[in-house]
Amino acid sequence: MDLKLVAIDLDGSLLRNDFTYEVERFNAVRQRLGEQGVRFAILSGHSRQDLTAFLSEMDTRDIYLTSHNGNYVTYNGKRLRKVDLPDDALAWYKSKLQQFDNLLFIADDGEQVYAYQRGKSSYLDSELQRVYPGAKPIEDLDELKGRPLFKLAANFALERPDVKKLRRRLQEERTDLDVIVRRFGWLEVHTRAGGKKAVLEYLQDLYAISKDETLTFGNKMNDASMNQLAAYPVAMANAYIEYRKITPYVIGSNEEQALIRLLEEIADAGSLAPLNKYHNPEKEESNPMNTQADAHSSANHTPEVEPVASPSHTQGFVGKARGMAGDVALNVEFAIQNIEIVQEQETVGIGDLALQTLPGQIIAKNSLDVDTISSATVTSNAIRNAIIDAAQQAVDAMQATVDASSGASSHDSHAESEPVTVGEGEYIGRAQGLGGELVVRVTTSDGQSIDQVEVLSHKETPGIGTKAIDALPAQIVSANSTDVDSISGASITSSAIKEAVEQAMAGGESNDEVDQLIDTLIQDQNLRSAFKAVLQEHLPERTPGEPVHAAESASQKPTYDQRSVEEIDADRTLTKEQKAQLIMNQIFYAREAANAEDMTEATDTPSTDADSSASQH
Repeated sequence: MDLKLVAIDLDGSLLRNDFTYEVERFNAVRQRLGEQGVRFAILSGHSRQDLTAFLSEMDTRDIYLTSHNGNYVTYNGKRLRKVDLPDDALAWYKSKLQQFDNLLFIADDGEQVYAYQRGKSSYLDSELQRVYPGAKPIEDLDELKGRPLFKLAANFALERPDVKKLRRRLQEERTDLDVIVRRFGWLEVHTRAGGKKAVLEYLQDLYAISKDETLTFGNKMNDASMNQLAAYPVAMANAYIEYRKITPYVIGSNEEQALIRLLEEIADAGSLAPLNKYHNPEKEESNPMNTQADAHSSANHTPEVEPVASPSHTQGFVGKARGMAGDVALNVEFAIQNIEIVQEQETVGIGDLALQTLPGQIIAKNSLDVDTISSATVTSNAIRNAIIDAAQQAVDAMQATVDASSGASSHDSHAESEPVTVGEGEYIGRAQGLGGELVVRVTTSDGQSIDQVEVLSHKETPGIGTKAIDALPAQIVSANSTDVDSISGASITSSAIKEAVEQAMAGGESNDEVDQLIDTLIQDQNLRSAFKAVLQEHLPERTPGEPVHAAESASQKPTYDQRSVEEIDADRTLTKEQKAQLIMNQIFYAREAANAEDMTEATDTPSTDADSSASQH
C-alpha cells in the first residue's frame, strides 16, 4: 500500500449536514486500511467536548483526534499535544469583554474547563449546560492568572452580525491569535501556532511519513494548509469553490458519504489507483500549492486505471420563439459554476449551516433540487431564491442587450408609478418585484373574497415578468387565494404579486403604528402574516391606527420571552402561532416601556412648588 496517513476534516467532509455519518461503514474501512499500515487522524475546529460527542460511536482506538483547529491532540484517550495561548491573551480578552452586561466566559487548560458568568440570561444558562456541563464555576477571571490556557471562549447572546463585527475588530488587533465565530454565537480565541498543518507535520515527522504517502479530505479554506503536506488532497463536491480550485481531486458530497466510499475503493484496490477517476478539471494548475502534488501523482504513482472524464454538470433547456416561417427551438445548456456569499446576517449555528453547505451542493448537482438544511429552512430557501433572482437578472441583462439593438425599452410598460386612488372595498398593496416596486389594487365586497386584482404599476421585464402580470391576477381571483402556482420563468414577479395582494387583503396601506413596526422588524412574509393574525386575535376591538397601551393588552399577553426574534424563530419546539405570540408580546412590552418613558418625561417637567405639593397628595 502506497498510503500511510489519512487526515480527515469533520464538518462537511465526514459528517453530513445533520452531524451524522455511517458509523459501521467508517469503522469497517478504517480497520481494513489500518491492517494495511494506514494511520488515521481526525482534524476539526470543534472543541474537544463537541468532538467527543460527535464521535461517540466511532471506534477511535489508534486514531489521532485533533480539536480546536489543531491546538489539542489526543491519542487513545491521552493528551498528545497542546498549544497554549500567549501569557497576555487572558488579560487582553478580558479587557474586551467589560462592555457586556450578559456574559458567559469559558477558559480551558486541557485538564479543566472554567466558567465565569455575569448577568442573568436563560440563553446563556442553557448554553453552559449544553456545551460545558462539567465546567468549574469561578467568581473572578483573575483566578485564571498563570494557568496554561489553550482556549478562551465567550458568548454574549448577541445576534450574528454583532458577533462577526466584534470578531473582525479583535482579529485586527491580534494577528498572532485566531478569533473564530462558532455555532450559537460563541467567539473563540486560539493561538495561531497550532493549526491543522502543524498537526499533520507533527504526525509525518513522528512516523517518518512522506508527502507522497499522505491523503487528506477537506471542504473549506481552513483545510488548505494540509494540501501543502499531501500529494493527494481531496475536496468534497460541496466544498467552497475557492478550495476546489486549489485541490487536484474532487469526489461526491458529504451527504452521499463519498469520503467513506473512496476509502472503501482504496481498501479494495490496495492502492491509490481509484483516485484517478476523481481528477479535478477546475483546479488552478498555476497554483504553487499544487504543482509539486501534480508531479508526485503523475511521475511517482503511475495510474493503474484509466482516468474517466468528469460528468457534465450542464443542464439543457429548450427555448422557443416565433421566426418568419414558424417556431425556432433551441436546446441551451446552463451550468452554475460559482456561488459566493457576499452579504448575510443569519443566526450563528442555525442559518449559517445552510450558508456553509448548500452552495457547494447546488454547484455539484447544478440544480436547486437539493435537500434543505435541517433547522435552517428559511435560509435554505433564501439561498435558492437568491440564485433564481441572479438568474433572472442574467436574463434581464440579455433582454436589455436585445432591446438596445432593436431600439426597444425593457421597462416601457408602467415604468413610473402614478397616483393611486381607492374607492369603497378597494385596497392597495405594494411589494418589491425584480425591476422595482409593484403596486396592486384589490377589490373585495366583504373583506374575504378577492373580487378583482389590478396591477397598477410595475417595472418588470416585458416578455418575462409581464407573463406573471398578465396571467396571475385572474388565477388569484379564480382561486380566491394567493395559493396558486407561480408563473414559470417569472417566480420573483409572481411572488411580488402574491405578497402585494396579501398586503392589500390584510388591510392594505395603513398608518397603523403596530403594523408598521411589524413590517420593519419581521422580514419573512409568512411570519409577518402570522404576527398580524395574532394581533387581530389579541386586540379584536382595536381600530387600525390606534396605539397599543398597556391597559388594552395586559390581560391577554402570553409569557414574556427574553430571547431575540431569531432565537424564538429557531426554536423548533414552538408552532408558528406560538412564536408569533411571543414576539408580539415583546412589541407590547416595547410600547408599554415607551409609554412609561413618556409619562416619566412628563413628570420630570419643571413645576411650581404648589404643583409639587399637590402631586404629593
